Amino acid sequence: MAPSSRTRKLVGLSLLLGSMNACYWITSTDGLTGGDGGNPSRDGGPGSDANDDTVVYPPGSGWKLTFHDEFNGNALGQGWTTEYDREGERAHSDPGNGELQWYQRENVQVSGGSLKLIAKREDHQASRLFNYTSGMVQSKSILSFQYGYIEAKIKLPKGNGLHPSFWSWPMSESSTPELDIASFGGGRPNNVTAILRLSNSQQATKDVLSDTGDWSGAWHTFAIDSEPNGVTWYFDGKPVHNTSFTVNAELYLLFTLAVNDQPAASSLQATYEIDYVRVFTK
Repeated sequence: MAPSSRTRKLVGLSLLLGSMNACYWITSTDGLTGGDGGNPSRDGGPGSDANDDTVVYPPGSGWKLTFHDEFNGNALGQGWTTEYDREGERAHSDPGNGELQWYQRENVQVSGGSLKLIAKREDHQASRLFNYTSGMVQSKSILSFQYGYIEAKIKLPKGNGLHPSFWSWPMSESSTPELDIASFGGGRPNNVTAILRLSNSQQATKDVLSDTGDWSGAWHTFAIDSEPNGVTWYFDGKPVHNTSFTVNAELYLLFTLAVNDQPAASSLQATYEIDYVRVFTK
């Protein structure tokens, strides 16, 4: 049951999905409508607009909406962080992963019912010159999960050098496990990749949507159902991939718009939009 209107905004400072100790509501649930755990048409199908706050529950029964941000205001909700949880310049970029951008708060906006991460051809001088700036958000201080149904409705940008992702990383900051709900290369607009990497020798990676039409420029929903017996990926409400590998640690969420080692246009300005992110647990 949702908290009362006076307590909806903040009921706790973290959510541990395995133990269900607390729940953090970044935006009020006012205006949200809900299903009963059945299977009506999914909100956020191809081409649908932002600001449709209908909540459609995952397949099966017993699900509860335990975390959400609808990004309906004009400022980023309390608790989201706009850099990596790392020291020094590594908080703003990861050159070892082929990243050419400098993440900064100025490239993160909330307006018109969506979160916007903006990549620009813009110089930033640090210990070396970065030729691009961009935006990211991560949930480490407000949300972690191991099991549950995690869904976001997003609009992907297209263009060589762009790498928008909806993914998760260990709370411990170890290199594994890594769970990518949707990884997208802007130069390959027909491909969306699902990744679960437990170690270098144990991983389930797949271009789950390949040569199926351009996935950029329109709204789509991307989700995973992480269970003790495996992980299933859902795109636009349809199961598209599954693995028997399981998530073996607490993870937090990231939305990132990297500029990688492919050349980007000299006049680059691209926007990665997120209409909402929702977490359901049993």
